[in-house]
Amino acid sequence: MTAAKWRNALGTATTILLIGLPMIVVGRPTYDEDIDPFTGENNSRVVLSAEGAYFDEKVSIVWQCSADDLVVSLEHVRLSGDDDEVIVRTKIGDAAASEPRRYPLASSHHATQIDAADGRALTKGAVSADEIMIRIVDPGAEETLTSTFVTTNLRSVLARLACFP
Repeated sequence: MTAAKWRNALGTATTILLIGLPMIVVGRPTYDEDIDPFTGENNSRVVLSAEGAYFDEKVSIVWQCSADDLVVSLEHVRLSGDDDEVIVRTKIGDAAASEPRRYPLASSHHATQIDAADGRALTKGAVSADEIMIRIVDPGAEETLTSTFVTTNLRSVLARLACFP
């Protein structure tokens, strides 16, 4: 089934459950609890998937604690990058879009790690705005992903993470 047919059949804010993968509710922040039963380490995360996102164009913002720091990353389809980097711009609410910033791709090329200062700014903006937009440009493949995220209830879901202020 093509992405267009999935859009028509499913609409937006649809829950899609895949065997072996956590359930993500598209368009709403989701708390994904993950406590390591052996070490007791808390690997829980908050995932915000783009409104109307589908498998071939899906981008999600992920917040997770690393020690006491809140780490922000973007999960997306496989991108090749230019020297394993992509260009990211954000737009928070009605504000102007940010300047382009280069970030490294994860080794899988399915995620992009946002640096700490930009992650804090993105989080602060996301919890205070009604929506944010993110554009990822893959200069290696000349591909662009643009996603809109509705941030309703994001603050209350992020508050479940121990490292969220």
